[in-house]
Amino acid sequence: MLIQRWRQGSRRLFPLYEHYRTQLRKADVMARDERIRYRDVHLKRLRSLAELAGIDFDATTTKTDVREKPERYHRRSWWPSTSAATGGTTGAPLVVHRTLASVVYEQATIDHVVALHGVDLRNARQAVFRADSFKAPDDRTAPFWYDASDRKRLFSSMHLNAASAPAILAALADFRPDILYCYPSALELLIAHVRDRQVEIRPHLVLTSSEYMPAALFDAVRTTFDCPLLDYYGQAERVCFASADAAGAYHFRHDYGMVELDRGGTQGIVVGTNFHNTAQLLPHYDTGDVIVGVEQEAGGLLEDVALGLAPFKGIAGRAGERMVLPDGRQIIGFNHMPRLVPGADFVQFLRTGPHALDVHVVRGASFSDATLAAIERNVRLKVPTEVTTRYIFGDAPLRTPRGKSPIYIDTTSQ
Repeated sequence: MLIQRWRQGSRRLFPLYEHYRTQLRKADVMARDERIRYRDVHLKRLRSLAELAGIDFDATTTKTDVREKPERYHRRSWWPSTSAATGGTTGAPLVVHRTLASVVYEQATIDHVVALHGVDLRNARQAVFRADSFKAPDDRTAPFWYDASDRKRLFSSMHLNAASAPAILAALADFRPDILYCYPSALELLIAHVRDRQVEIRPHLVLTSSEYMPAALFDAVRTTFDCPLLDYYGQAERVCFASADAAGAYHFRHDYGMVELDRGGTQGIVVGTNFHNTAQLLPHYDTGDVIVGVEQEAGGLLEDVALGLAPFKGIAGRAGERMVLPDGRQIIGFNHMPRLVPGADFVQFLRTGPHALDVHVVRGASFSDATLAAIERNVRLKVPTEVTTRYIFGDAPLRTPRGKSPIYIDTTSQ
């Protein structure tokens, strides 16, 4: 019965959820030596599981490793698990596997950091401005929202511009949300329209994730909505978790997974090992993300940051993932478009003009007409028809001078 309830979508499965909430509260007050012991106990258990699965627990795991040999890291057991696909922030599709424990711990962690701001996410009224695609990009008639439940109203972020703002802001004010749950890019645009029209929106908390967070937004939220901003950082692979306080200082959750910030002599790159997901063992997983705002990048301080005892100021590497059209509408969620597309090793999006977008596809071994059709279908869910799309095929991802392969590149600003 419990397994059936979880598979039907319960991320707060009793009694596991309540047990984890208790663990999270205890983890908050652990001293340094307690955090190290907690970490070492979990690492010992994971090492044993990795050895049984034939995985080198001491090696660094990369996105390429997981993409090219997914079965190597997929551990099957009687414990129920679920699978999902992600395009990530790089455009390289990955299939991720998660145990019930991992899914519930993730939700318990989010609920816990929200509760520290005095809000119960389980009962809060949520207004959502993320990448939900429930309205055709070319449809510019209200409503630009719909009620997923009596406590959750979803707004179409890509339709938010000067023309639609009056209707959207009226619907938002009428809903009276406790929480605004946004992509940072959508939040930035929403704040501009709220200020321009002097609409009073008073949530108890603004919650953001999944994109680069400009530091200036923390003060902008406070002055616009008179409430704190809580941004949290994670990945589809669920290897580590961090959240920011109202002043923009981030801390890693040491109980969620082990964080390494100086592995292989490269300081600041986030390498994580999840403590709660045994369906996909990803030891020392290189996320490709970089922390910023550590005053001294010395080994001792970096370890304190990794243990959640010292703050940092954010994650670099996720900026510029939105395409702003001339009329003010934004195309966001590029990382969603490569999802569930077998046969494509890599997908990137290049803006070449005000209404022009190149889709750069690196074909995989199983690429077919169905692969291209799936990409086109995902693109049309988010990109209006007035934007001309051209498909280009290559043997390798396009890279910046610094060697990165971002999912979205605006060539018009270069």
